[in-house]
Formats: sequence, C-alpha cells, structure tokens
Amino acid sequence: MPDLATTFEQVDEQLQREQKAPDAPKDVSDGKVEEPAGPEELHKRSLLEAVQKLHYMMLEFCYAANLIGAVHLYLWPHSALLRKLAFAHMAGPLMWAIVAMRNSLVFHDFDKITTLMMHASPALVAWTMRWHPRPEWTAGLAPEQLHRFEHAGWLEMGVLPMAFYAAWVLGYYTLTFVTLAQRMHSRGYSNMFTYMVLREQARKSPLARLVLRAPHALQPAAYLGMHMLASWLAVLPTKLLWDHFWLHTLLLIAILLQSVWNGANFYFKVFAKRYLQELQARAGGKAGMPSKRE
Repeated sequence: MPDLATTFEQVDEQLQREQKAPDAPKDVSDGKVEEPAGPEELHKRSLLEAVQKLHYMMLEFCYAANLIGAVHLYLWPHSALLRKLAFAHMAGPLMWAIVAMRNSLVFHDFDKITTLMMHASPALVAWTMRWHPRPEWTAGLAPEQLHRFEHAGWLEMGVLPMAFYAAWVLGYYTLTFVTLAQRMHSRGYSNMFTYMVLREQARKSPLARLVLRAPHALQPAAYLGMHMLASWLAVLPTKLLWDHFWLHTLLLIAILLQSVWNGANFYFKVFAKRYLQELQARAGGKAGMPSKRE
C-alpha cells in the first residue's frame, strides 16, 4: 500500500498532465452569480483547489477534525471516546475558526460559502449529537457505558483532544515542511502557512509579524506552535459547553450570527462599490455628451 507522500506525488503528477489554466474564482462583485453550495460542494471545492494548486489545503486541521466527526457518526457512533473527541474539536477550534478567520455567509461566493460550511456544519453537528443523540447510538449500552457516553471530564475534553492534535501536527509538519517541501515550493503549491504568513497581503497581520520574527528555518514551527496554542484555548471551554445546554446554544447562535454580520458587511461593500461605479459611469457619460447650446 503506497504511503501518503507517494499518493500526493501521484496526484501532483496527474495534475501536471491534466491541469489547464483556471479562471479566477468568481466573486459577486463581477456581476455573475454562482450556484449556492450544498454538502456535495465540498467535493467540488477539493477539485477546484487541486486545479488552483491549493490541494495541499486538504491536509489542514479543519479537514482532519471533520474526518474525526464523520468516523464517529458513520462508523463508531457507540464510542464514547470518539464522541467526546469529535465534540471537542467541532465545538472548539472549528467553531471558533468562524470568528478567527472572519467566515462570511455570502451565498453567491463559492469559496466563502464552502469555507463557512466547513466550520459551521461541524459546529451544528456537535450541538445536535450532544443534545439530541439518536436512540440507536445508546441502544444496548450497559449503565456504566451509558454514563461514560453522557458525561465528560476535564481530562477527556481538555487533554485527550490535544493528543490527537499533536499527532496531526507531527504528520502535517513532516509532510508539508520536510517530505514534500521541495515539490510544493518548485510547483508553487500553497498551504495555510503560505496563505496566512508569507502572502504579501498577510504579512502585516499580527500573526504573520510574530512568525516572521523567528529565524527563517523556525518559522513553520513558530506558526504551528501558535496554531496549537489557539486550538488548545478553543478546546478548553468545550467541557462547559458539554455540561450546559444554554451556554452551548447561545454561544453557537452568537458565532453563527457573526458570520451573517460578516456576510452583510461584504454585500454592503460590494453593492456600495457597484453603485459608486454606476454613478461615476453616468457622470462620465454626461460629461462626454455635447450640450444643447452647442
């Protein structure tokens, strides 16, 4: 069975043979409307990322956390350990990523809607599976097993999830900054490190400035260290969310409303810009018309 690095090399080679120059992602500001995203759009997004040399984004933690949730729900729904592990990541780092990354509910922008869905859908699933679990998940469980299924301690919610995170960090660093680093650099492939730190537009952000202060060789480790700290801070409150229905519900609503607010601001800026352009076009047209006296 080929290892993961070999698999990515094969994907890269296939893309080099089949890749065509892609058009830039459509934005609502260009006047064209894209179809709204649904669950199947994640597959389309992965194909789009591959064509745009962004397919290494699929190694990021949000994909791994979504995978843990899918494994729990579809393969081992009776597992109390997987239930808490999935909850901690989906109600922790993934949910708070909506705020940290300013995810926006913009229906006509494929990239924005799928990015929001990748973080908001797991957060909603975490709420549903905690407070409205399916009866078949607990059918046949002994009282002790049922107690473990419904109750969680600080160790289970604050420490064990970070063990999974640490395993992901080790694999991610080995693949993207060691094994495949030369291939990614030579072919212009991007990941979140290049997007959040090395991009010209991102270099002025507080995160980028902190990371770029480190020696060049240590910058990936510095970035992942900050990523790990932020994820742990997001995981810690999940014990309180697990225990308190109204706290979990109100926080989830507030964060989802934040994405609506971000989307409203986006639409306002786009429509205001378009309106200004129309006014300028009308003014320019009138200026170029001969007057009646002439």
